[in-house]
Amino acid sequence: MDGILYILTKQQPEPRELPSVPGSELSLEGPREASYDDIPAGISLLWPDLRFLSVLKAEPAPSPEASVSFNRFAERIAAEYDGIAWREGEDPHKVFSDPITLPSVNEFTPLTGFAVCFAADPGLRSLRRRAVALFEKRLPYLTPEKYGEGFPPDREYDGAQNYLDFLDGCDYPVIYPRLPVTNLFFAEGGRGTGCGSVSFFLPSSLWEIPSWSHALCGLLCDLSVLYGAFFANVSDARRPGDSSVWNGVPFELGHAAVFGPAYSGLIGGRENGKEIADGYLFFREPDGPDVPGNLIEAPSSGLFRKKRKAEIPEGCLPAGRKE
Repeated sequence: MDGILYILTKQQPEPRELPSVPGSELSLEGPREASYDDIPAGISLLWPDLRFLSVLKAEPAPSPEASVSFNRFAERIAAEYDGIAWREGEDPHKVFSDPITLPSVNEFTPLTGFAVCFAADPGLRSLRRRAVALFEKRLPYLTPEKYGEGFPPDREYDGAQNYLDFLDGCDYPVIYPRLPVTNLFFAEGGRGTGCGSVSFFLPSSLWEIPSWSHALCGLLCDLSVLYGAFFANVSDARRPGDSSVWNGVPFELGHAAVFGPAYSGLIGGRENGKEIADGYLFFREPDGPDVPGNLIEAPSSGLFRKKRKAEIPEGCLPAGRKE
């Protein structure tokens, strides 16, 4: 049995005397105010208000008989201070705080789009396994319920290995993630448009939950660097299909955006961003960049649509392809 228990609480626990566990020496680290990066995403996304982390250790790990008092001590702290207790790699086994209720998804649900855009290259499909690992770390709801090669997908998720093997061999997989996340698309080859992308959608209300916005921003940065993106964003204005063609920087940047090397040297307000890798700048509302008008996509309709076309910098299209 593992000799470490994690305790996450809403209030800060008071110091207390450690129990005696035969054959083991106990120590209690914390409590300390934890960041979301300290907490497994599957927990922080459901319990965003639990912020004080304590770590109870027993060395060596207690026997099954001796572990009763070890477990009860952690459970008592969680119960008294509105929290949960869990072991590494496991779901919480003692819960004394209600998780948030995730929004339902239907045809009337306002959706927010997440998209990472890069120069199309079928060879980038080799990055899918690394992308899935980032999903598991940042947003485990991207693990599929069903997947396949057509609509509706016909394969039930039956484990990571079968899913990864499928992704290795399918050009444009159809993936239904776990609700409330929807419509995960891998389109590295760009479907002939020159713009490759990885994208998905989720209810807009989730952005207002700090642990969800933190997870989305972290994933946006991670995937942008992984795929060598020229642009990525989280936006209420994005709709399915928007990331399949690149017509310039969106007029509405959205909640958060990453500008890759193709754009980061051309925009103003760089001091408002955070450099996440060489040539990659991350911005989060309300402090955004100053994007020159010649780089912004023309309106989808109206008087100016036919009179102006955004300039597309080198690096946004596959090598040798002209816009």
